[in-house]
Amino acid sequence: MSNKTSKVKKCNPTSDWKSPAGTTIYYHEVEFENGDKGSCGRNKNNPDDMAIGCEIEYTITDNKIKFIKSLGGRYMEQKPNNTATAKTYTNNKKNPQEFLGYAYAYAKDMVIAGKTSEQDVADLKFIAETIYGHIKDMLEGKQPIANEEPPF
Repeated sequence: MSNKTSKVKKCNPTSDWKSPAGTTIYYHEVEFENGDKGSCGRNKNNPDDMAIGCEIEYTITDNKIKFIKSLGGRYMEQKPNNTATAKTYTNNKKNPQEFLGYAYAYAKDMVIAGKTSEQDVADLKFIAETIYGHIKDMLEGKQPIANEEPPF
């Protein structure tokens, strides 16, 4: 069973189920632009990341859809007064590699500002790796490494 991607064409709530632990699973009848359709259970009723026009990654077996992740997309948000507003849904999870340029640019700025010792090139690498490591730890929910002293 391989992952598929497609945009949501229809998504309608059908039923819900309350587990013995007290959590509720909301079932939706989903149809994709590629023709796939089936039932998908989520822990939120009408989730934004499954709105019409959003692209998602999923698997499907016997008309049972397993949501993997949202790939983003543009959809129309329905307001209580029956008006619609165009919204864009993006997957807000950041990939730590997106911050490599930031970490290196910040380290460069510190070297140029004279905030490092004579070993500017070695310091630049150390500072960039330290900043990137800290950003990565924060994004992954890990605690930063304590008691590490910078070289300046």
